[in-house]
Amino acid sequence: MMMHLNEMSCVRSLKSLSVVDAPTLCSFDEDCWRFDYYFSPRHSNVLLVFFPAALTPDKRYVPAFHRWSWAFQLPEYDILALSDPTLYLDEHILGGWLQGTSADWILTRILAHLRTFQELRNYQQIVFCGFSSGGFAALQAATLITNSFLGARVMAYTENPQISLIKYSIRRHMNLLASVCYGVSSLDKVDSQFHLRLDIVSLIASQNHVPPGLVVIKESDIHHHGVQLEYLRSGLQCFGSNSLDLEVIPVSIDSSGHTPLTLQQMRSRIDAILRK
Repeated sequence: MMMHLNEMSCVRSLKSLSVVDAPTLCSFDEDCWRFDYYFSPRHSNVLLVFFPAALTPDKRYVPAFHRWSWAFQLPEYDILALSDPTLYLDEHILGGWLQGTSADWILTRILAHLRTFQELRNYQQIVFCGFSSGGFAALQAATLITNSFLGARVMAYTENPQISLIKYSIRRHMNLLASVCYGVSSLDKVDSQFHLRLDIVSLIASQNHVPPGLVVIKESDIHHHGVQLEYLRSGLQCFGSNSLDLEVIPVSIDSSGHTPLTLQQMRSRIDAILRK
């Protein structure tokens, strides 16, 4: 039976979260940041990490755990969902892309937390999952994790992700992100030293590492198919063969545009990349 978030107990450390035997929340402060996690343990050796998509203005709440309830329908996996601490910086920001501030890239702190959690739980495989902005963060995370992650095989599974925020079409969101996280009026004015945070192709090149996994983009999602996917394809050409697969869902099959896949569609694809 599915529990609601407000019915769950909450612990105050990752160590405490690692030993729970029921869906549990975790919230703790670290320096000036508040971190929030949701964990559903199923005694699996595979962990799915759900990165957060952007919120809508009428449903803005923090913390926000994207797809957390799907854990009750995925009994074969442990599920860890995370909220973006960047959302605490401004009440109007709907998506933070785990940018943090210019002085503190929050994604690197989260990766340190995930490393701690992996050390405590000893998973064999970890899949970073996300839709849209969550897909962007999942790809970044998998790119930064080169080689092994304390012995675990790490992959990315993403749906309609942004690849370059610099090229992203919704400028009002990008300008607010630039203001909140970098103190400038637009992404065009963000110092070039931070472009690795804003552009996955640049990050892949800097790490010389293409993350294994799958990128799924709908042909009907005009911007992400025509701009973001093509930019990723061109950026991957210099690597020759790689283990990051690109799947386009034809508009004749799915004309819904920038929307996430269903749980069953996601599950079949994650099962496939885990078998590879």
